[in-house]
Amino acid sequence: MKLQKLILTLVREPLVHFLSAGLVLFLFMGDRADPASRTIVIDERRVASLAVGFAQSWQRVPTPNEIDGLIREHVKDEVYYREAKRLGLDEDDPVVRRRMRTKMEFLVRSEVEALMPSDADLQRVMDASPARYAKGARFSFEQEFSGGALSLPRSMARADAAEIDQLFGEGFAAQLARLPKGQWATGVKSGLGLHKVRVVGTTPGAPARLSEVRRMVENDWRAQNLKAREKRALDALLKDYDIRIDQPK
Repeated sequence: MKLQKLILTLVREPLVHFLSAGLVLFLFMGDRADPASRTIVIDERRVASLAVGFAQSWQRVPTPNEIDGLIREHVKDEVYYREAKRLGLDEDDPVVRRRMRTKMEFLVRSEVEALMPSDADLQRVMDASPARYAKGARFSFEQEFSGGALSLPRSMARADAAEIDQLFGEGFAAQLARLPKGQWATGVKSGLGLHKVRVVGTTPGAPARLSEVRRMVENDWRAQNLKAREKRALDALLKDYDIRIDQPK
């Protein structure tokens, strides 16, 4: 009962929706036992972390039988992990290296997701790209996909941002708003790759109020902060390394 109350409290806490993935990740990778040890301890904190991970995935508290199953899977995971470490299977393995990098990047992202911007922060984002949030803006443009033929229109006339983003992926219309009219621009990103685009004409929309597009602006604010924080985190780590590059002759 005590464990169930703890899980329910954590799952209902709004901040956990931002932090739970990072918390569970930290609990799983931050305190691994010595691979040389033959002792596996499953304490209350470990059981709680397993249960919170389950609750976040299934939107309900696990039953006692399901908790037993989670513990069995964790023991199996720990045994295989230690044996693989003893055999050196993690050394010079590109797949393992990519997975570990992904986990480190995930920790940085979870920190950004937990941040709550002020109205002033969001207003600065809106002021920097007013066309992105304007209501009723329309674009006429031509496009060529860099990767070959696609079942996408080669041109669109007076299309609104929602229609464009539905076809090309979120954020494509915002890029059009920043392009000079009448000139071909390369490197415009969609959900499918890179495009060469020429904006033929634009119809400006009415300025939006923050209350009308708050969710969209928050997403943009987090994306901008993520890039900045990832760079700062990497720069901080690089300070402790001596990088030497021998160019091939």
